[in-house]
Amino acid sequence: MTIVEFLEARLAEDEAAAREAITPDRPGTHWEWESTADDDDPESPRWLRTVEEFPTTSGVGDLPGFPLGYDCKAEPSPAMAHIARHDPARALAEVAAMRSLVELYGALSAQWAPNVDYGFAYTALRTLAAIYSDHPNYQKEWAL
Repeated sequence: MTIVEFLEARLAEDEAAAREAITPDRPGTHWEWESTADDDDPESPRWLRTVEEFPTTSGVGDLPGFPLGYDCKAEPSPAMAHIARHDPARALAEVAAMRSLVELYGALSAQWAPNVDYGFAYTALRTLAAIYSDHPNYQKEWAL
């Protein structure tokens, strides 16, 4: 397996996971934490919801989707912010950016042998591959 094949497979997995989080009944891609009560009260319910709002049949108007179907009664934490920050929209943007780099390498190295260090372009791929260094198909020779 070449580093390009490895990265293409990991990016396909990341894209599939992000797209799976966008279902017809919850089509939002941008998430945020919302509290309808006192933000200083650790017992007040909080929900991970979509920024996008969608029509309802209840007549109350457009409402966001709620990816989490239960109350999260906890003090706001960096973990909550992290989950909301890495929503499907951001994951898909990251996949697109990394795919662009992989494609650029492919265009530059069309006449080169794969997995050979051709300077900056190959080093960039090795840097991207390091994100997935815990994957069983990661090859230790790709490490920086």
